[in-house]
Amino acid sequence: MTAVVDACKATRTYLKGRITSLLKKASKCGADTVDVEVFNEMKTKSTDLKIQTEENYQEHIAAAAPDTYDEVTRHYQEMQDKLDDVDVFLQTCAQRFRQQKLVEEGKIRNENIQLELQKLHLAEKKLQVEKELEEKRIEKGVQGIPNNSQQPPQRPKLPQLSLPKFDGKFEEWLPFRDRYNQAVHIRSDLSGEEKFAYLLAALQGKAADAIKAIPLSNENYGPAYERVVKLFEHVREIAFKQ
Repeated sequence: MTAVVDACKATRTYLKGRITSLLKKASKCGADTVDVEVFNEMKTKSTDLKIQTEENYQEHIAAAAPDTYDEVTRHYQEMQDKLDDVDVFLQTCAQRFRQQKLVEEGKIRNENIQLELQKLHLAEKKLQVEKELEEKRIEKGVQGIPNNSQQPPQRPKLPQLSLPKFDGKFEEWLPFRDRYNQAVHIRSDLSGEEKFAYLLAALQGKAADAIKAIPLSNENYGPAYERVVKLFEHVREIAFKQ
C-alpha cells in the first residue's frame, strides 16, 4: 500500500504543477484578450486535469491510512480550487465570445438590411428613371406627330351662310341646286375645300352618302359636286319619264 500511496503523491505533485501552470497562463492571457484557439486548448487541458485529479484523489484515499484522509482531502481541495479559478476564466472567455458572436451576427444582419434597403432604393430609382424616360418619349412622340395624324381632318372654319338642305328627294333637287350654286358654287372668293365643306353641310341622308367617302380637299370638290349633279339630275329625269 505504501508504494501505491507514494505513486499517488507523485502523480498529485505532477498534476498540481500542471494546474498551477494552467492558472498562470490564464492570468497572463487575460479573459479580454485570449483568442479562440488558446481558449479551446486551455478548456481541453482543464477538462483532462479535472478527470485526472478526481481519479488520483479516489485512488489515494483508497490506499491511504485513515489518519491521513484529511491531508489527502486538503491537497485535493487546493487543486480543485485552482481548477475552479481556471473555470471562472474560461466562462468569462466563453461569455465574451458569445457577445462577440452576437455583435457580429447583429452587424451581419444590419449589413444585410442595409444592402436590401440599397437594392430597394436602387430599384425605386431605376423605376423612377424609366418612368421619366417613358414620359419624355411619349411627350417627344406626341410633339413629333403632325396634327393631322393626331386628329381626323377638320373642316375649314367657314363664314356662316344660309344654305338650303337637300336629302335626296328628286322634286327638291332643282330648287336646291339653284340656291346652292348661287350661294356657294359660282363664288370665286371661296376655295374648293371651303365649297366642299359647304356642300357636305347642305346635303343630308342619301344625298350626303353619295360623297361622304371622298376626302375633303380643294381638288376633290369638283368631282364631288359633279357626282351629286349627275346622280340627281339622272334621278330627276327618270322620275319625269315615268
